[in-house]
Amino acid sequence: MRLHPVVPWWSTPAYWASPVVILAMVYVWVSILQPFPPQPSWTAYVARTTDGFMYALPIAAAAAAWTISTRMRKSTAVLRAGVRWPVRIVWEYTWPLFGACALGFISVLALQSAIALPAPPNTSAALLLVVAVVQTVTAISIGAALGMLLPAPLATGLALFGLLAWAVYPNTDPENVSWRNITGYALFGCCDSFAYAPDWKALLGPLLVGLAAIAAFLFTAGGTHRSVTAPSSAVVLSAGVIAALTIVSGTGPTGATARTPSDLVCRGTDPSICLFPEQWASSNATIIEASFRDAYRSATDHDIDIPSRVSGAILHADGRGPDSETLVGVVDTAGRDTIIKTYADAVIASSRTCPESDWAEGQLPPETISGYALAMLMGGDASGVLPDQAISVNMEVGTALSSQQVIDMLAIRSVNDAESSARGWFTAQAICADSDKDS
Repeated sequence: MRLHPVVPWWSTPAYWASPVVILAMVYVWVSILQPFPPQPSWTAYVARTTDGFMYALPIAAAAAAWTISTRMRKSTAVLRAGVRWPVRIVWEYTWPLFGACALGFISVLALQSAIALPAPPNTSAALLLVVAVVQTVTAISIGAALGMLLPAPLATGLALFGLLAWAVYPNTDPENVSWRNITGYALFGCCDSFAYAPDWKALLGPLLVGLAAIAAFLFTAGGTHRSVTAPSSAVVLSAGVIAALTIVSGTGPTGATARTPSDLVCRGTDPSICLFPEQWASSNATIIEASFRDAYRSATDHDIDIPSRVSGAILHADGRGPDSETLVGVVDTAGRDTIIKTYADAVIASSRTCPESDWAEGQLPPETISGYALAMLMGGDASGVLPDQAISVNMEVGTALSSQQVIDMLAIRSVNDAESSARGWFTAQAICADSDKDS
């Protein structure tokens, strides 16, 4: 005879908390992530969902803790005597939370895809999906374990605030940015550009912690004596955290690593445009290629000598350097002018050989002025390639400038002005390069 939970699942806190879990994920996307869309790739889209998990999973864990504490804790002796396997009952009470996390995940992906259809998925996207699944199982398992051991109010509070602190606090530590990667939540910003991929250490860290937490839950569910199961669970979980901390040591704040230039696919000549396969497959590839070619052709028409190879990577290919390759890296695809501006700024940045110099109050940095000038010579609209942000600093208080104020400070009102500024920049960098060789 098959036994069922005494209380129907639709009357449990796990069921009623499920819509809140979904809303939390969608709210984070709408309020925080949607205004700053990543490049259209499944890797970026899957990574972005982990930011919503920062708030959705603590809610799911708290609901699991309350549900298990109120429904199972009084029956622990019967359950552990072999009448039913506790893990099975936990699943029957908490499966709506797993469904809510999955539905919230799919909803965020659908919202992202509605804005820009992503490129075909790759291995990185699949690995990030595995991390997301492990994070979900981990959070609900921790909540269920606390529900088995503690009264409902205490278990719920610990699950909610403990997991929220676990998700948020590491990101606030400016001293040790690597340890935030043991939670997995730093990965949400890892792959906004095709030039980056998740660091394997940042993927393995949360997987180890998650597997340790799941093992601790199984110890708690299957043990017969709390005096043994609680310490055993704590030891297993601590070992997982320590191992993860060791592995993620040295990782960056977003858990990202630069993709190797050997992955690039190059097309054409003058310029040769080298992008990653998913970037070529994205919906923005056509406008990126056309903008790069038009910009290069326009610059050469003005006798501006720039490298004949444009790369979507942030590392130079073997045998290449700033003289032969421009590293654009992050290509903002908001429009033709934005792409041209990104290209021009990358050319200016890669051509720098002179040390940075101070500039007077009321002026813009030389590289900002030269980048704007080059963008105009590359065919960009004068108002469309203005610097993204410009402030006037007076007594250490920044004041945002209007577009007209920026135009006045740039003091480039004609093609002749733009040519003079751009050539002046390249001439100065050449002189500095020669001086370095002589010294």
